Order: sequence, then C-alpha cells, then structure tokens
Amino acid sequence: MTDASREGVETARPPKPPREDFERVSHGEKRNDPYHWMQNRSDPRVARLVEEENEYTDQSMEHTVPLQKTLFNEYKGRIKEPDESVPVRIDNYIYYWRHDVGAQYAVRYRRQVLGDDSYGDEEIYFDENSLASEHAYFAVDDIQQSPDHTLAAYSADANGSERNTIYVRNISTNELLPDTLQNAGSFAWAENGQEIIYTTLDEKRIPREVRRHVLGTSQESDVLIQREEDLSYGLSVSKSLSRDVILITRGHLIGSKTAGRTEVSFISSSDTQPALMKIAEGAPGLDY
Repeated sequence: MTDASREGVETARPPKPPREDFERVSHGEKRNDPYHWMQNRSDPRVARLVEEENEYTDQSMEHTVPLQKTLFNEYKGRIKEPDESVPVRIDNYIYYWRHDVGAQYAVRYRRQVLGDDSYGDEEIYFDENSLASEHAYFAVDDIQQSPDHTLAAYSADANGSERNTIYVRNISTNELLPDTLQNAGSFAWAENGQEIIYTTLDEKRIPREVRRHVLGTSQESDVLIQREEDLSYGLSVSKSLSRDVILITRGHLIGSKTAGRTEVSFISSSDTQPALMKIAEGAPGLDY
C-alpha cells in the first residue's frame, strides 16, 4: 500500500444518515425505528446516501484496485470464449446457446430438425444482450418456449427489485405480445400454448399464490388456483418431464419451524379447468 492510498483509507469516513423517530408496533411491542425514512425510495436523501456510501467504498478500497483487476482478468481468463452449449432436442427443434467474445449474456438459438443429421437455418429465439441494452439493470430468471414453439415466455427483473415480470414474445417476428404479468415468480406453459400458470409474490417477495393467465386477457382476470396462508411456506410451479401435469410445490422457508417438509400437488396441463390434486400430505422429514 502506498502512502497516498494509506492516507485515503485513514481519512475515509462512512456517511452518517440522519435519525428520525418512527414508532413501530410488532406483536404488541413498540420500538423506535430511526431509519424508517430510508424505505421511501422517492426521498432524495435515500439516493444521496447511496451515492455517499459508494464514494466511501471507492475511497476505502482504492488501494485494492490493482488486485481487483488482476483477479478479474484471472477469472475471465479461465472462461472459454466463445462458448456454446450442447444442443438439446425438444420435439422437432434443437435448442442451444452461444456466448460470444465480449458479450455480457449468451444468445439462445434453435434449428428445426428436418431429418437425420439435417437441420434448418439457425434462428435466434432469445437475445438477452439486446434486451439488456435498454436497461441500466436487467436479469432474466427463466425462459420457456410454448409447446408449439411459436412463442417464448420469459421472466425478467429490470430494476433490481427481485420482482419479475413475465413477457411473451413471438419467436418468428420478435414482437412482444400485450401480455405482461407483474410481480411474478416461477411459471409453466399449459399444453394448449394459450395459458401460463405462474406464482405471484406477496409484500415480502414470497410466492403465495398460483394463478392461471390466458393470453390476450388482463392479469386482473387471472384465475386463482392455490393460495398459501401459512407464512412459513412458499409456492413454486414446474412442469413434469412428460408435460402431462404442472406441479405445484408447497415448500418450507429457510429457518421456519416446518423445515424439512414439502407438499406437491398437480393439475393437468391440458384441461382448461383442471382439478388440483395433492400427491401426499406434508409430514416432518418428508421432502419430494
């Protein structure tokens, strides 16, 4: 560490946010929360505090910048570029991704199977780099093609809130459908290619509900399939390998008293109004 960098570390001082009295009542107990005002993102003091924290971090860590660059280049040097996945056949298409040199994200491709060792032209079915260029922050959680391979549904977070929005894009035209499902978690396509089964998050970002969305309709009209009332559980949606059923997993949250207990129910992925069937009642130590 040089004398200049040592001086920077010694003189760096963390910002001190103002304290404002705010009474909280939880379980009948009152307590003061002097930093409650930080929850208001529209308060300009919040953004200013974050900027000051970043400046403090940069100043405190300035002497490690050469090491940071060395480590970054070492890590990056161990990543194969360009990289490409092994193709996976789904029906009459093969799907794969390719990560080009210098790109932030992989691009997903597909080719139609025409016969034995015969394939159609390569087609981009999802370009995350193009989508990310429109946002300061962008993270895709899941991508799934519709059963007829004409549409791609994907869930993404464009602001860092960890609350995803599900979008549906026409693969051939690259046009977005008007359907946008806010505050979403996991999802799966129904086999008719016109419905999406998905979870929604509560105020604590826990998936508490499973709903059914019909393409071309508003999210407000989505039908509720299951709601979780126990705060120690969350819900997730997936599809069986046979694609015959959609699985709804009721899983315990980390640290809850029900740890080690899960339940799985299912609905038909083909019926428009399927009955919810439970495989088995949850019991301590039972984990699917």
